[in-house]
Amino acid sequence: MELKYLNMSGNKRLQIKRQTGDTVPTSASRPGNLSEFGNLTRLRILGLMDVTITDNVPEDSVDRRVRTSMSTLHNMSYGMADTLGVGENLCIWDLVHPKFQTKEDESLFGLFDGRSDRYRASSYMTSHLKDRFGSCLKIELEKLEGADTVVSALRRTFLGLDRELWSLAQEDDGRGGASALVAYVKGTTLYSANVGDAIAVLVKKSDSYHVISQKHIPWNPTEASRIKRSGGFVSEKGLLNGELDISRSFGQYNLVPVVNSNPYIDTTTLSEDDDFLIMASSAFWDVMSYNTAVDIAKSAKRDYNQDLMFASHKLRDIAISYGAKGHMVVMLIGVGDLFTKKEESSESSEYHQQNFKRPKAPEGPVDAVRTNHANLVIVRVVLWYFTLSSC
Repeated sequence: MELKYLNMSGNKRLQIKRQTGDTVPTSASRPGNLSEFGNLTRLRILGLMDVTITDNVPEDSVDRRVRTSMSTLHNMSYGMADTLGVGENLCIWDLVHPKFQTKEDESLFGLFDGRSDRYRASSYMTSHLKDRFGSCLKIELEKLEGADTVVSALRRTFLGLDRELWSLAQEDDGRGGASALVAYVKGTTLYSANVGDAIAVLVKKSDSYHVISQKHIPWNPTEASRIKRSGGFVSEKGLLNGELDISRSFGQYNLVPVVNSNPYIDTTTLSEDDDFLIMASSAFWDVMSYNTAVDIAKSAKRDYNQDLMFASHKLRDIAISYGAKGHMVVMLIGVGDLFTKKEESSESSEYHQQNFKRPKAPEGPVDAVRTNHANLVIVRVVLWYFTLSSC
C-alpha cells in the first residue's frame, strides 16, 4: 500500500486488535487485514498516541516514526502534531522521556528538524539524535560534581552528539544537518537548549509569553560577528557562505568551523502562572508569529476542554492554511500541570493490556468526539480506500 502518513493519535476510544478474519476486498497480492500495519510498506509516520493496542505495532526505523506514548506524561498533559511534507526522506523526529533517569520529577522532550529532505544524511542524523540524546544527557548529568552545572551537561551533550554524526554525513559529502530543540524539566526548573531555528515559547496563564530559545540566523549581529571571525561570510540574501539560512546546526560539516552545534541554553524557574510550552520546527514559525500562535493555542485549549492534542492539531492545520510547506512538528507541554495535585495515572502501566478499557474521552467540540464504533468505521474506510487505490 502507498499510504505514507497515518495519525490516529488522541483517539482514546479506539482499540486496535489483530483479528484473522478482519479483511476488506483486495487483490490477492495486497492483503487487506486492517490490523496489519506491516501491509503499509511505505508508511513513514504512524501516530497511535492514546490508542489502545495489543500487538503488531511496527518498530521505529530511520524511515518510519511510530508514536505510542500517552498524552499525559508524569501528570503533564502533552500533545503533538506533525506533517510529513512532500519529500521521500523522513526528516522530523520528536523525543519524549517521562520520568527521565527513572526519577519522578524529571522529564525530557526533544524536537529534531532535518534541514533538507533532499539529503539522506538528514534522515540518519535526526533519527540518531532521537535515539541517543536521552542516554548521552544522562551520562553527562551523572558526571556532575562540584561547581559543574546542568547547563554544562546540556552543552557537552550537544557538542558530543555532533561528533557522533560525522560518519552519517559521508554519503552526502558532509552536507545535510538538523536543527534541534530540547526541554528538560527537573522539579520546577525548565532547561531549554537549541541550535538552529526550532523555537520554544513558554505561555503564561496571564496575557504574556516568553520566548526561551534563540533563532540562530546569519543576520543576527552576534552571529554575523562570529561567522566573520571563523572565516565565513553572510550573503546579501542572509545566507551563511551563500548557502545556509541558519548559523548553528548539527551536521553541515562542509561549512565547519563557520557552523557549529554550540547551543543557546535558557534556564527558567516555573511558577503557578506558567501554563504550557509550545515547541515547533521552522516550517511552523516561518508562517506564524508568536502572538498568533499563543492566541490560537489558548483558544483551542479552552475550546477542547484543555486537551493539548487537539490544540496542537489546530496549530498545525492553521499553519498549513497560512502556507506552511514541507515537514513540520508542533508540540505542546502542559508545564502548568506540575502545580496541580493529581494522582499518578495508572494508564501507562496498563497501556498494552489486551482487555484495557479507556474512560470516556473529554468533551469538546462536536467534531472532536465520536463514538468508538464510528472511529472504527472511519479507520476501516480510510485503509480500505488506500488499499483499493493502490491495487
